Amino acid sequence: MAHHDVASVLENIAKHAGQMLDTEHVFNALVAPDETHFESKISLGALRSAANVQLKRGEGIAGVIWQTGQPLLVDDYDTWRPRSGTFARNVIRSVIGVPLITKEIIHKLRGFITVDSQPNHGAAFTILLQTVSS
Repeated sequence: MAHHDVASVLENIAKHAGQMLDTEHVFNALVAPDETHFESKISLGALRSAANVQLKRGEGIAGVIWQTGQPLLVDDYDTWRPRSGTFARNVIRSVIGVPLITKEIIHKLRGFITVDSQPNHGAAFTILLQTVSS
């Protein structure tokens, strides 16, 4: 499969997952080959301009999930202490992030954001954890 075909497939998967949570704002990040940072690979919706952003362990949603190995729900990203300064304020409202783990190593992360003022992720977070983390 050609490289551009893989990118297209990954983007389609991200869009479908976003539809499950009723959001068009989705990102996928991968651990860099040298394992020093996460690289944003698929960025849709409000994060489209953040493609190729690099986050270190502990920085932003991707970095905290990489550090803890646990899924994460943040209701108000702007006021969340470990937020990444890479992203402008008043763009991201809430974020759900889920690590994708292989043999106890986090290789990638899938995240979903909302930009509305009233997030309601409780049930969606549960569904996401059941479908993506398994």
